[in-house]
Amino acid sequence: MNKHESRAREIVQRLLYLTVATASGQGQPWNSPVYAAYDEHSNFYWSSSPEAQHSRNIRENDKVFLVIYDSTVPEGKGEAVYVEATAAALEDPAEIGQAKLGLARRASKPINSETDRLLAIGAQCIYRARSKRAWTNSFESDDKGRYVRDIRIEIPVDCLKGLVTW
Repeated sequence: MNKHESRAREIVQRLLYLTVATASGQGQPWNSPVYAAYDEHSNFYWSSSPEAQHSRNIRENDKVFLVIYDSTVPEGKGEAVYVEATAAALEDPAEIGQAKLGLARRASKPINSETDRLLAIGAQCIYRARSKRAWTNSFESDDKGRYVRDIRIEIPVDCLKGLVTW
């Protein structure tokens, strides 16, 4: 595993939030930060209202783009993992149960009846994004080591496999 792949794994494991970029069926963009967990197959999970704009967009257009960005570092030192994925609301009770467990464990909280109540009344759904491609960022330097521009480096999605919240 190279340094970009290792760093991508660290970022995914350390940061609790990601942004989900969606577009409506008409191409109107939307970006939403969500608290997320992940499984060993490089899938990402979050809970949102089915009426949230990003949830409505996912029903119309399942293509999403995730960004897990470390904004805690000084200007010019930010690192991120970018993931092209497809997303959908979960319907299988067993998969919903696993995702609830993963989200609760990531927050170091027990699954509670409030979560089940919100899911039962349709106020929340759990979504899964299946990773298709991934990148991390770096920068290009000139022959004297001076910054020239930011670049993205594609990494194998498989390097994110094996990470598990639950």
